[in-house]
Amino acid sequence: MTAALPTAQATVTLEPTGDPVRWAAAAQASGQPMTPFSNHGFLGLASGMTGTEFVPLVVRADGVDVGIAPWLARRRGPVTTVNAVPFPYTGPLVPAHLMAGTLVALRRRGRRERAVRQDFGLAPTTAVDAVDLTGTGFEARLDHTYLVDTSRTEEELYGALTAPARTSLRRIERDGVAVVPSGHDGQTLGRVVDAAGTARGLDPGYGAGFPPPIGALEATGLGVHWTVAKRDDVELGSLLSISSGEVVVLWQGGLLPEHRATRANVLLYWDAVLWAHRHGARTVDLAGVPDAGVARFKSQFGGTLYSYPRLQWAAPGLRPVAGVARTVVTTLRR
Repeated sequence: MTAALPTAQATVTLEPTGDPVRWAAAAQASGQPMTPFSNHGFLGLASGMTGTEFVPLVVRADGVDVGIAPWLARRRGPVTTVNAVPFPYTGPLVPAHLMAGTLVALRRRGRRERAVRQDFGLAPTTAVDAVDLTGTGFEARLDHTYLVDTSRTEEELYGALTAPARTSLRRIERDGVAVVPSGHDGQTLGRVVDAAGTARGLDPGYGAGFPPPIGALEATGLGVHWTVAKRDDVELGSLLSISSGEVVVLWQGGLLPEHRATRANVLLYWDAVLWAHRHGARTVDLAGVPDAGVARFKSQFGGTLYSYPRLQWAAPGLRPVAGVARTVVTTLRR
């Protein structure tokens, strides 16, 4: 007989663990959707790429492991920020009725660590009730991403592309562009990410450890699909996709600015969708729509637009997140 889950009145505590097996089991116990960004090994790599310290916290309720809470802390003098990192879905994975208690416990830990800001993103399709967040002190805003259902056949996936995307694919291939394994030295991907940050006037948020070596990524247990788009011997762009099994996230990539007219990014994305389908994934996450131009591009691939909450607590006097919403929709859906 399966033991009953602790109730919403359970005492929630956070316990650091150095055991990746326990971490994975606790994540599974949460019943919430998992992404590659919940992977213990990936978060360890990410700490090196973002100048943070990763503390793996197991969430316990009345002494039972019920979930996980990634804690990526960056210290600057006497203050600390938590999970201020350039990738999404770093929030706690816990049963919905224990979310409020978990957030209160995280705030309590933050006070001990002199944290002035805590950021937690929840994955799309996470079941969260607005009432679960009442009184936690966190404010929430809804971000968006496209999810592509890759359980469909290849013919159905191709048919779900927009007509302009199919036209672009035919033209790109006529122009002699091909998608091939990257070679994994990371130079092209690094240039793409730096150029995108410069174009938006933003720091990409990654340091000298990005991109990580392919072997280090594979050692985490994640699936890895790292490609470049090439014409003759010229690399036009690169895309790095990571997979936790059923979910593939197109983590970082695109085209170098001087090659955007080739539209080769359409082929990079289509290749990643096919790779996900052929490797048994059920969902491809196109990883965010920060502006209208990106939204138009990502809408071509037959996905559905989903919302997901980003929760933030900031010390009094700090500028709040722009566009903060006061509640999160009840049970997040499409």
